[in-house]
Amino acid sequence: DATYDAWLILAPHLPLVPVSRAVGSRVREASDEALQSANHLAEITQHSSMRRAEDRLPAQRAIADLFTIALGLTAPDPLPAGPYGTLYLAFREDVAGLPDVRESLSRRAARLGCSSRTLTRACLSVSGRTAKQESDAILALEARRLLAVPSLTVTQIASALGFSEATNFSKFVRRTTGAPPATWRRRA
Repeated sequence: DATYDAWLILAPHLPLVPVSRAVGSRVREASDEALQSANHLAEITQHSSMRRAEDRLPAQRAIADLFTIALGLTAPDPLPAGPYGTLYLAFREDVAGLPDVRESLSRRAARLGCSSRTLTRACLSVSGRTAKQESDAILALEARRLLAVPSLTVTQIASALGFSEATNFSKFVRRTTGAPPATWRRRA
């Protein structure tokens, strides 16, 4: 589907958990062996006999980490060429780590030890997009990821991403992805 920037691995039987510094922004192809290992791990999680949630969660987190390793998703992306590569990656990591629409570009830049203009120059140099466009793209990807979770309401997702109202979130999703949240819900 040409509207996607990335492939998403959906495992509804696993809780949303942070995975050890995994997936980078580049496309990776998994080998047949990796896919077989990942399938085996998925079967283990589906047939888990642990009854208590406090026992099950650590096991599922470990399996989620093993899943990303089996698929070869833990290899770091190569550093983008040019003098701004490190700053660009730090910015992307900052936005992904704190996906909040209220977080200003100047505050992010200050946290990274530079000015907003330098941050925008870095993004333009590496990706051809401004820092605002880059930030919006990361937030839109996170929004689509959260919209794939049926137990979360649009209002909960909007709040988690820092939107004051669900209508503002809906406008943002439509503007950045070309489709309203309901469309992404149906695709999940």
